[in-house]
Amino acid sequence: SVQPVQNLKELFARFRLEINGFVAAIIIEGKTGMPIEAVTDIRSVDPEVGSAFFRDLTRSAVEALKALGVDNPSGTPLEEILITSFQNFILIRSVSNGEHLLSIVMDRDSNPGMARVVVRRYLEQLNAFLR
Repeated sequence: SVQPVQNLKELFARFRLEINGFVAAIIIEGKTGMPIEAVTDIRSVDPEVGSAFFRDLTRSAVEALKALGVDNPSGTPLEEILITSFQNFILIRSVSNGEHLLSIVMDRDSNPGMARVVVRRYLEQLNAFLR
């Protein structure tokens, strides 16, 4: 069973502990691209800078999915996106029926599959915080 968390800060603290290679986490408001909450372990990384870009990226992905005939009547057809770069993995997860995005940045020594497991473990609580 998942131990309950009290707020987004505590949830991010869990992500930091449970995701090997954690660099940053951001909750992004889906309509504006503005960060709601952000935390990082590396000073040179400003997680808020990428927020609007992540929102634009997911909007384009949703449009591409719809063009391919993928739809979800109860919300966005997009579940998550994994971006790989030479330095990081970035997991972008649609939450609260596409109204928000969760972005987790990890170093290249991380296991993105395990990060997905951790995020899914707390998804119900995260959605409750964002209502």
